[in-house]
Amino acid sequence: MAKQSLILGFTKTVVSAPGVSSKGKSLNELPYRADELTYNKQFAAAETLLDNIEFRNRYSIVMKKEKQFYDDIKYVKMGRSPKKWTVSAIEFLPPRMILTIGGVYNGG
Repeated sequence: MAKQSLILGFTKTVVSAPGVSSKGKSLNELPYRADELTYNKQFAAAETLLDNIEFRNRYSIVMKKEKQFYDDIKYVKMGRSPKKWTVSAIEFLPPRMILTIGGVYNGG
């Protein structure tokens, strides 16, 4: 298994009024070391000039916090690339979690 440096992007709970909290657009990024379980790059034909690229990579990460913290993962950055990728699946196997990476993250 190859080791990878990942940055996980989380939503941050924002308090909009005393006693009222909601998930805002505020994102928090944390660095992690991961074991790369599988590497799968998929080219999806598009009706545009360029094909869409999707990853189906799977990474095993040791959780630093409780499981509920990781439910708010929005994206992953791999290595030194500024590109953000969506998390399409999370599997919890304490003390580890398995992340499956999907297509490009568009801020949704």
